[in-house]
Amino acid sequence: PAATVADHSVELPISLAAYERAFRARVGFRGARCGCGHLEYPPAYRCPACGREEPGDDVPLPRRGAVYSVVTVRTRVPGLTSPYSLAIVELEGTDVRVLVHVTGTEPGSVGIGDRGDLVFRRVAVRQGVSDYAYAFEPLEVAG
Repeated sequence: PAATVADHSVELPISLAAYERAFRARVGFRGARCGCGHLEYPPAYRCPACGREEPGDDVPLPRRGAVYSVVTVRTRVPGLTSPYSLAIVELEGTDVRVLVHVTGTEPGSVGIGDRGDLVFRRVAVRQGVSDYAYAFEPLEVAG
């Protein structure tokens, strides 16, 4: 495997306003279910299915899913250790798909259809502020 390298040569700016808006849904891993039945993550002001402009019901999301698509990034990115993998994970029992980092395994080792759990991890550091989010950990690693 390629050696991992952390690139701290450039700081990525952090938008504290955006971070605060996303904090509750992100940390609690919660979506919103519209009156029409559509489940959305992250919660949006307007339902993409019916256009309704009112908050949906707060719904906890499952933390298990399967890889729908995956890519390994080998280019250096400020604040991240490279290479790293990103996956689109379809959450179990829903039609919700989330884009997450892959953790707990070598970059490039996860494939489409692999099952695993979403675990809370530090994914980046921006301007000295740790950025935490859910990451996909394959079942072989998660246990």
